[in-house]
Amino acid sequence: MYIRILTILILLFSFSSDSFAGLKMPSQLKDKLPGGDKGGSSATIDFSSMKTGLTDAFFKSADKFLEAQGYLFKAYKMDGAAKEIAALRKRAKDGKIDENERMDAVIRASAQNSEELKKIMEKESVTNAQQKAMYAKSFKPMGEGVKYAIQMGKEMKKMQKSISEDKMNAIKQLGGFIKVIKNLPGYMNTVQSTASMAMSGAKANDIKVSKADAEAMGDEPD
Repeated sequence: MYIRILTILILLFSFSSDSFAGLKMPSQLKDKLPGGDKGGSSATIDFSSMKTGLTDAFFKSADKFLEAQGYLFKAYKMDGAAKEIAALRKRAKDGKIDENERMDAVIRASAQNSEELKKIMEKESVTNAQQKAMYAKSFKPMGEGVKYAIQMGKEMKKMQKSISEDKMNAIKQLGGFIKVIKNLPGYMNTVQSTASMAMSGAKANDIKVSKADAEAMGDEPD
């Protein structure tokens, strides 16, 4: 169920991305907005609060999604990759590091991880009970990663609407975070495709998936 909602949200963003794509820094945007510096509604929208809701959902999703990827790498005996993910999860929670930097790092790394997992799954099988048990550990955090990605998508939709109404104040309040926003639909797509890949791999390797986990990842158990 969750993954279907996520798919709908991704499609919505793919067809309504102008609000994000058209945003530039104030000096570049100033002359492009109707009315010059006015840039939108008379009442100032609180983009900071929207950002808090969005980033909270992102980091919850990312932590669980990375955890799931780590289990999948361990299932294929790639402990080195799993250790890198553990280090990234720790770094993503480090408030001393710039938030935008942490989000960018997670978005890039999670996409790279998924590409690597895809290549491994196409070539190798999960054969013994220990590997299968490790693979199965990925299901719950994967489903939670999807759930929070959906929550994040809903927050993005609210922000997107508000940005379209008041672009100048969005620039002023969000600053460099705008560059991160543009990459979030790609993160959502990575979560969706990896969850589907994990389900396909479970079926191919005869790994049992509970009904709850299967539904969270967008499929039904056999």
